[in-house]
Amino acid sequence: MPLFNLNHKNHKTAFFFESFFAAIIFSLAFYLDSWLDELIANKIKNKNNKKHIKVLIHAVVIFILTFIVIYLLHYLFGWGDAFLG
Repeated sequence: MPLFNLNHKNHKTAFFFESFFAAIIFSLAFYLDSWLDELIANKIKNKNNKKHIKVLIHAVVIFILTFIVIYLLHYLFGWGDAFLG
């Protein structure tokens, strides 16, 4: 039961929430990228290892953040049934 009951059959509402979700995830990905650059810049000398570590950390963290954001939007607005099944 969402906190705010919205009409999800309206295309404008659905587009708004999809855009909102994408904006949150992309902004978190860019923030995470700059934070990782600062964190591992001096700790790892091999450039190939830096790429692999950053990709692995990005994949895991963005995966977790995606589920957190989807559950938050689902709890607040009832959006995300297609993602949650």
